[in-house]
Amino acid sequence: MITVIFIARDEEEPLLRSLAALAPLAAEGLIGDVIVADLFSRDATGAVAEAAGCTLVENCANERAALERAVKLARKEWLLALKPGDTPGAPVAASLRDHIARYAQTRLPLAFLALSTDAGWGKRALLGKLFDVFGFAARDSLRLLVPRGEADLLSKVAGHWRGARSRAPIERAVTLDLRS
Repeated sequence: MITVIFIARDEEEPLLRSLAALAPLAAEGLIGDVIVADLFSRDATGAVAEAAGCTLVENCANERAALERAVKLARKEWLLALKPGDTPGAPVAASLRDHIARYAQTRLPLAFLALSTDAGWGKRALLGKLFDVFGFAARDSLRLLVPRGEADLLSKVAGHWRGARSRAPIERAVTLDLRS
């Protein structure tokens, strides 16, 4: 049903967390394949992707080129662009299924708000309300589900979104920097 696309550079640990979170969604048939487009990582990002059975697109010059190459390799009709560290759970899966079922009527792509798990309750509530009411989200907190024919929307994400919005936020795992 859905191809998940990650664009990554030196994201070994966050990618591992995201792939682990996607495993239950793949087991229930919602996620059909995962593509990791690598922007010249110097860590084991590529090895993590290959070990998990992802399609790996290597040596991408920039995010736009990475996205274009990943879309060409996608095998499913729906594309979900996530960032390494995103950990979608059951509410997100239900929202994805519902949106795909309703898309024939609305013809709107679906936007998700990705909220860090280290953000306090008040900040999460405020960001969620701004997103729900005004469609405003910081560029780095917006994730999209689009049909393959509208893949160009994945690279045109602005801070203000007009489309269907999911009430189920995608959680972002906190990454600890142990190198310092």
